[in-house]
Amino acid sequence: MKTILLPLLIFMSIVSFAAPNQKVLKAFQATFPSADNVKWYEDEASSDHPETTEARFHLDSIAYNVWYDDDGNIVKMMRYYRASELPALIRAKVQKRFKGTTIYGVSELTVDGVTTYTISLQNDKHWLDVESDIQGNLVLLHNYDKIE
Repeated sequence: MKTILLPLLIFMSIVSFAAPNQKVLKAFQATFPSADNVKWYEDEASSDHPETTEARFHLDSIAYNVWYDDDGNIVKMMRYYRASELPALIRAKVQKRFKGTTIYGVSELTVDGVTTYTISLQNDKHWLDVESDIQGNLVLLHNYDKIE
């Protein structure tokens, strides 16, 4: 039984793994040569975006999701990191406007050269989600009560 299961498991893991085309792989290796734990996914086309190849990986303690078109161009990038990686201007504006909170984490989205930040904040009683553009213009998205 074990002799049948092992080849089957190996086959299933190969089939579920999405391999990027050569243009995507070359672009990825040129841009992120030190990336580790790289996993590849195929995202099917939909009405609001073409088919893309997604790379998920870590680099310098930052988690990345990067989407490529078939020509190896980055079409979208998400980065997830801690407060210390957030640009100082934005971090200062968040700390000034939302006194008494600490930054829990940051999601940075870049599409078509435009970067936005979603910043998760917390204090003793609340979770807050704040969005910022590159200039530090802040918008409160959500304010949730913590369950005690």
